[in-house]
Amino acid sequence: MKSIDGFGVSFVPVTALALLFNVLLAGECSAGTGAIHRAGADTTDPGPGTGLFGAGKGPSPVLLGKAGDYAILAKTGISTTGATAITGNIGVSPVAASYITGFSLLDPPGAYATSAAVTGKVYAADYDSPTPANLTTAVLDMQTAYTDAAARAPDYTELGAGDIGGMTLAPAVYKWSTDLLIPSDVTLLGGPYDVWIFEIAGDLTQTSGVRITLQGGALSKNIFWQVAGASTHETTSHFEGILLSQTAIVMKTGATAKGRQLAQTNVALDANTVTQPDISVEPGTATLRIKVSKSDDSSLIPAASVVLKRGSVIIDSAGVDSIGECHFSNLPVAGNYSIVASAPDFFPTMTTFQLAADATRTLTVRLVPKDPTSLYRKSADRSGAIHFAPAGDRLAVDAGISSVNRSLSIFGANGILKHRVSIPAGQTRTLIPISLSPLNGYLYKVK
Repeated sequence: MKSIDGFGVSFVPVTALALLFNVLLAGECSAGTGAIHRAGADTTDPGPGTGLFGAGKGPSPVLLGKAGDYAILAKTGISTTGATAITGNIGVSPVAASYITGFSLLDPPGAYATSAAVTGKVYAADYDSPTPANLTTAVLDMQTAYTDAAARAPDYTELGAGDIGGMTLAPAVYKWSTDLLIPSDVTLLGGPYDVWIFEIAGDLTQTSGVRITLQGGALSKNIFWQVAGASTHETTSHFEGILLSQTAIVMKTGATAKGRQLAQTNVALDANTVTQPDISVEPGTATLRIKVSKSDDSSLIPAASVVLKRGSVIIDSAGVDSIGECHFSNLPVAGNYSIVASAPDFFPTMTTFQLAADATRTLTVRLVPKDPTSLYRKSADRSGAIHFAPAGDRLAVDAGISSVNRSLSIFGANGILKHRVSIPAGQTRTLIPISLSPLNGYLYKVK
């Protein structure tokens, strides 16, 4: 527990004791798991945690999954009037494109449409494959992100009694059991790896002309607003962050936002500008490009997903796109990284690596199917999971019988060839070096 001045309870100076005494007398003390503060206090201290990639302050970020592919994503509709400008993709699901109104959609039918109001693509559940499946995944990821954000342990509760106007807020988790009002400008002060999470049990209202301002290098992609009620942004206001709303998002005339608007009902716009977070590479950081494919023929695995770790900490995750790739940007170069790629009916594969500053690293991960007949369907004679039997310091594998010479190939679970030996005509058992152990996950092909 810490005071508003940031001192630990093991030692509190006289000035801090006096401040705390005055707060208690006023009956305005409200505590979260990480702080004591006055209702209406104009500054906060960072919460515990190391932020994004373990390199900052505040909580770990909320993972958006495929929902992060959209500037606006809604379940029941997206509407606009006036001269709206959106940078980034927009999408609706499970409703059809008819629930996207005011955008004068062009180029349907197909997997996507376009609009003069959207610098990006427009997706709907009734468009061609793979759009319906991609949108279903994105909506599920949006709901998972909402649940994750709502469950984070707060560092501050009931800050400002539900009114944070004029405050400067450090990276932390903030929670309100009521509505939240932003009647005057708010500043979020922190660095590019710091994270903010705001949990709001009621409505969020930002009044006309009010701005959320970022200072110190803070980035909108690291700010998460979880709102159980409606989120309303009055005329000419400016909002920053990822907005996860369980109900509606309403932007009044001339309001602007930098971030993402992810609504479990609808998004209503009126001559607004919505810009997705910057995805440009920060100096001194690295970009990671992952390709995921089958191990036999390098064909795509559309349902593949990738989890990224720095050390032992999960720092991000993503699903692959339509060309079997996913990307992670602005990664700190220090530390050891690993990825785990997985897909239904395939063995998961882990790869460890390091990164270099101001560079893009490309990794290709090949997944081995759990059904070997699917992977090795080109085999002329026999394929399957290996069944080894001890044979002294070697292992024997039943390769079947054939009247022609063949070869036996042993592949690891990551699809890499481990060993290959010749099998003379008429031979049924072949000895393999025991150094291939552990055996779990090995597959073989005889041809």
